[in-house]
Amino acid sequence: TIEKHTHTITERDTLIKQTAAQALTDGQNSLAAWNKERKGLEQHIATLQKSLADLQDQKRVEAETAAEEILQLKDALLAAQRANAALQEQKDKEQAAHAAKVKELLAAIDKLQKEISTHTTTIKELHTTIEKHTHTITERETIINQTREQLAIIQKGGEA
Repeated sequence: TIEKHTHTITERDTLIKQTAAQALTDGQNSLAAWNKERKGLEQHIATLQKSLADLQDQKRVEAETAAEEILQLKDALLAAQRANAALQEQKDKEQAAHAAKVKELLAAIDKLQKEISTHTTTIKELHTTIEKHTHTITERETIINQTREQLAIIQKGGEA
């Protein structure tokens, strides 16, 4: 009877160790897959961050250029308006030319302001995308940490 129980205990112990070893292997494989996916996401985020930085630099330069052009256009507009006021009484023909110039300058200012608005929207969308990916990585890291804790518990149970 003792031999039978000893044999049964040995079989159960072997089965428990095999199950624990398989669970450990499965957990390690799962962890490796999660790590690979996390690295891929991190690389994707790094690429997005680089793209964002490049785009921000480009848009900053464009915005600075646009701001300079706006100031130049405003200065030109003011000059055109002053010239128009001074010559209005004397030269109706020149007044029409100045009015056309003013309209053109206002259209250019409006166009530049619309471009700045479009670039701002694009930058905000990229920020939102990065925040979403960062949240996904955080969630996955939490799952990985929980899996590690479970594996540690399983390993301790297998050793006992």
